[in-house]
Amino acid sequence: MNKTAIYWFRNNQRIHDNPSLNQACEENEYLIYCFVLENRWSQNHKLGFPLLGKHREEFLKHSIWELGQKIEKAGGKLILLKGDPTKCLVQLAQSYDISKIYSSKKTGSYEIQQEDAIKSALNAKFLEDQSLFQKNYIIEKLGLQPRSFSHFRKKVEKQWPLRKLFGEAPLRPSP
Repeated sequence: MNKTAIYWFRNNQRIHDNPSLNQACEENEYLIYCFVLENRWSQNHKLGFPLLGKHREEFLKHSIWELGQKIEKAGGKLILLKGDPTKCLVQLAQSYDISKIYSSKKTGSYEIQQEDAIKSALNAKFLEDQSLFQKNYIIEKLGLQPRSFSHFRKKVEKQWPLRKLFGEAPLRPSP
């Protein structure tokens, strides 16, 4: 078991059914939990609408507060950072003299660039856990690149191999 690692909460701020958080808890004695408020969220999209609307912002604030409460009950602390995630996470890792980070993998091109930059600086594990279905199973076993949802649903419902669901993660204390 490793001593200490960072767990970066992104869109998935759940303690329950969060495979990447479960893996981080299983493989480490202590975790530094963090959430990065990205500067770009206060900007507008190229089409003129805000990247983070006021309702989503309120929901995010409440979710982060609730997450912090759950982590504190387990002896941990949620660190809120603001700025570019790559820079923030590398600085956080340097300040604790650790190099391992876990998080959920995202599929957007911007997020993939972030993940690549973080992987080049730290020992990062980004786990695909945003779907009930494992992507590799759908493509390799079913030979399926869905043309439409109906086509996808009909083929998948016959075999229905959902990914393993997890209970609440056994949270680790923070150092």
